[in-house]
Amino acid sequence: MKKPVLVVMAAGMGSRYGGLKQIDPIDKDGDIIIDFSIYDAIQAGFDKVVFIIKKAIEKEMLSMVQRAVESHEQITFGFVDIDDFRDYNTNYGHQEGDAVIQFVAQTLKENIHGAVGRIGGDEFAFCYAGELEPERIRHNADKILEILRTQHVNEQTGEVLPVPCSIGIVMSQGDTLDYTQLIRRADLAMYQAKENGKNTFVLNVD
Repeated sequence: MKKPVLVVMAAGMGSRYGGLKQIDPIDKDGDIIIDFSIYDAIQAGFDKVVFIIKKAIEKEMLSMVQRAVESHEQITFGFVDIDDFRDYNTNYGHQEGDAVIQFVAQTLKENIHGAVGRIGGDEFAFCYAGELEPERIRHNADKILEILRTQHVNEQTGEVLPVPCSIGIVMSQGDTLDYTQLIRRADLAMYQAKENGKNTFVLNVD
């Protein structure tokens, strides 16, 4: 009898944590979470452990930040989280949940010039290197939220189904950038947007 294979999904950038938590040292010896995950899996009887990591997203965004540091450019980094996403699956079924995710992804890609990627079940990240006025960022965030609220149609019922999201955005100059801190600050801004009632955005500018 073949031993089972353990598949670990979304083993990449953890926005709520603020970085690549699976490869961050967690003790004085420099051991990382993946080491313990593999050990526990083997002890439990798994023959193989497969980590699914969206490295393309992480690599592209990290590359943007590095270029911004070298050229002293401005960087804009943000997280988008679909508010109460489980309600779509519960009330309309998983097909509608998938449709909502596709709609949010398409809206972000059409309205953000830069890197956009899905980093979790209901969470997205975006990154843009280049000079932008804060007012333009605010205008674009308002526009995206308006589209999400008013332009998604449920295929089963034909009704407009609002897709409220919370967005956290950080703007920083390349000469003061720290990638890990950039992620954490954007994550905190997103949760501040949720605390402010959801369906809104918070922008922090250095």
